[in-house]
Amino acid sequence: ARVNDPRNERTFEALGIRPVSVTRLMSQIIANTAEAAVDNRVVLGELGGDLTVIEVTVPDQIPPRAVMDLGLPTGAVLVRITRAGDVLVPRGDTVVQAGDRVLAVTALDVEPGVKAALCEVPG
Repeated sequence: ARVNDPRNERTFEALGIRPVSVTRLMSQIIANTAEAAVDNRVVLGELGGDLTVIEVTVPDQIPPRAVMDLGLPTGAVLVRITRAGDVLVPRGDTVVQAGDRVLAVTALDVEPGVKAALCEVPG
């Protein structure tokens, strides 16, 4: 289960639910990225799954859209948007714009779908 507040992690564990803390995950990613980054992609197999971190720059021809309207595949979470030097933590109503650099944690098998959601003009 995705844990939004790290303080709730023990509650999930007590209920027998394997928690995934995005906060803890990102802390580990930041600590390891400098050593493991290859082409803006880090594979996170040591964290218990086939996850990857990708950074995508939204192309100029993409119209602005809210995160909730991107149609991201299950198994993907946007964790940071960098826009004109500012860092945003995306929520459902956050608008993704051309030129944004978007950092996502995603299952390896849905990585192409994440890139498509961010880089292809909606049909």
